Amino acid sequence: MTEGKIMTIVCSQGNFSKVFAALVLATTAKAMDVDVYVYFTFDGIDILKKDVYDNLFEDDPKANAMKEKGAPDIKDLFNIAVETGIHLVPCQLPMDIKGIEKEDIVDFVEEPTGASGFLDKSLDADLSYFL
Repeated sequence: MTEGKIMTIVCSQGNFSKVFAALVLATTAKAMDVDVYVYFTFDGIDILKKDVYDNLFEDDPKANAMKEKGAPDIKDLFNIAVETGIHLVPCQLPMDIKGIEKEDIVDFVEEPTGASGFLDKSLDADLSYFL
């Protein structure tokens, strides 16, 4: 019943709660055969920087508590997202504003796009989240 459906998620913040929620929703929807696009913008773009991603939430109390309870690690969720074909899309504007080059971000994301590129998918989406 969900095949052919599209979900878009805007991840506008780089804190553990927002990123975890975005990736759990994305991977769950993908498991239900939904085509998923996660758009990282504003402060959400920062977690895609290689130097930040390498140590992503290692000292975060929420991340550690979740791990102790058996919840998946953020990097595991990113790996699942990549392996299952979830579209992880960085926003070009905050990259430009913050001086982030494509070479500065992780290799597993798609080409950066502007708002119009993401809105093109969002306008066709059956469900959209803004986190």
